[in-house]
Amino acid sequence: MAASTWDTALIKERGSFMGAEAKQLGIHVLLGPVAGGLGKVPQGGRNWEGFSPDPYLTGIATAETIIGMQEAGVQASAKHYM
Repeated sequence: MAASTWDTALIKERGSFMGAEAKQLGIHVLLGPVAGGLGKVPQGGRNWEGFSPDPYLTGIATAETIIGMQEAGVQASAKHYM
């Protein structure tokens, strides 16, 4: 749902909040965000993890999320990209 806004500042802020929450809990690495072909096959079962089947939108949302997480002091670990 975050990517459906196309609001890069909002997506970055979301990443910041996720990073800040993780840091407060003593977590130093978040396993995400997810990028890749998720969403193209409904039977995949993990479509909720990704942003969109659109590769451009997913790339922008992934980058902004990573920037937000890492500005909060938590390492992001992008996964499932192809």
